[in-house]
Amino acid sequence: MAGGQNEVVLDDGASKTYKIGINSYAENFESSQRYLSSMRAAAEKAGNVELVYTDCNADPQRMTQNYDSLILQQVDAIIDISWFGEVGPMAVQKCKTAGIPLIVCDSPFDTEYSYTIGTDQYQAGLVAGEYLAQYVKDNWDGTIDYLVFEYFQNGGEQVRDRMQGCLDGLRNNGIKVSDDQVFWFDNEAQTQKTNQIARDFLTAHPDAHKIIFGTHNDPCAIGVVSAVEASNRVADCISYSCGGEDSALDLLREEGNCYVGTVDFQQLVYGDLAIPAAIALIEGRTDVPRTQGPSPVMIDRAYMEANNL
Repeated sequence: MAGGQNEVVLDDGASKTYKIGINSYAENFESSQRYLSSMRAAAEKAGNVELVYTDCNADPQRMTQNYDSLILQQVDAIIDISWFGEVGPMAVQKCKTAGIPLIVCDSPFDTEYSYTIGTDQYQAGLVAGEYLAQYVKDNWDGTIDYLVFEYFQNGGEQVRDRMQGCLDGLRNNGIKVSDDQVFWFDNEAQTQKTNQIARDFLTAHPDAHKIIFGTHNDPCAIGVVSAVEASNRVADCISYSCGGEDSALDLLREEGNCYVGTVDFQQLVYGDLAIPAAIALIEGRTDVPRTQGPSPVMIDRAYMEANNL
């Protein structure tokens, strides 16, 4: 982890406060709330950081005005937690022009200018795939009918990587999955749309009894679970997601649903990485890793019991 001083002492003995802009996805979104909480805690710990906030309200078109606003307020650096990879080049160019560092959480905007904080997305997928492979061996005689991915396609390559990693993890661990058994759907990061996609898929495949549903985040898993229950197909399906958020833990606390686990990204430690990295970059230090983040962990009911969650 890149370190940062708690206080920068100037030549005249005065302390300097760094102004760091935070651009988030949506203030009412569970992951956004967790990321913001981690940033606030880390800023308070640093003692010399003022945070300035903008919010996209789940709309990538707001990114341009948000960055203009942050730059107009003369922030010293920007930490982006919007996941809008498709408009990343715009963000990079604006920060380059303004001469300020850019740190992006989870979804890299480029490989040369911005720095990335986040769990390795592909590795997270592999963790899920390995876990699901063992489940399939233990419960479904080592075979599946379909693998259904519902994910936020505008989130960029990293989001798809976490789904691809799951597919590769299944195959690497002895589960045969042909390409025509895998379905990729854009759920637009919406729980309701996720629910409708799952309902439609189950209606279209009434004779399938071994279906894995994967969602890119935990809130969307709620849509799958409710769709499976409404379709009376709990015995035919399992569902997993990514994030390690409270919504996933709540699903695991329930008995009798199709949900088996979440890949924990350890989001609450992101601030401990991003804020010191931002300080270091503002100071002009060159020892900041281009990419850094916590290791993913699979949380299932056994893990929760063992860790008193």
